[in-house]
Amino acid sequence: MPRTRHELEKKLLEREVPAAAACAVLDRYEELGIIDDAAFAQAWVESRSRSKGFARGRLKQELRRKGVDGEALDNALEQIDGDQERERAEELALRKLGSRTLPPFGYGTPEAAEREKILRRVVGFLARKGYTGGMALSAARSAMERHDKGER
Repeated sequence: MPRTRHELEKKLLEREVPAAAACAVLDRYEELGIIDDAAFAQAWVESRSRSKGFARGRLKQELRRKGVDGEALDNALEQIDGDQERERAEELALRKLGSRTLPPFGYGTPEAAEREKILRRVVGFLARKGYTGGMALSAARSAMERHDKGER
C-alpha cells in the first residue's frame, strides 16, 4: 500500500530503527522514486473524492495527517473543481434522502419541524464529508427540492 515519507518514517521509528538509518533509507527511496509524496497526494485526492465523496476540506485534513503539505498538497487539491464539488455534494445529499417521503414544506407546522430535522441531518452528513457549512446547507436544500419534484 502506498505510504508517505512521514508515515514510513514514523513506522521505522516505532520499530526502534535508528533515526539516521531511517533517514538514509527514506532518502534513497525518494531518489529511486519508491516514495513520492506528490504522486501519493494526487492519487489519494482522486480516489477519496471519487469513492467517498470527500470534499476539499476533509482531504486537506487527511493529507496533512499523513505528512503531506506545501506545494504537493496544493497541487493535489487543485484537481477538485468548485462546481464539481457542489454537484457532488448535491448528489450525495439526494442519495442520503433516499426514497423516504419528506413532509410537505410549510412554516409553523409540525411537518416543518420534521423537515428541518431532516435538513439538519443531511447538512451534518455533508459536513462530515468536509463540505463547508454554506455549501452543505445549499446542497441539502437543493437536494430536498429535487426530491420533492420526484428525483430519487
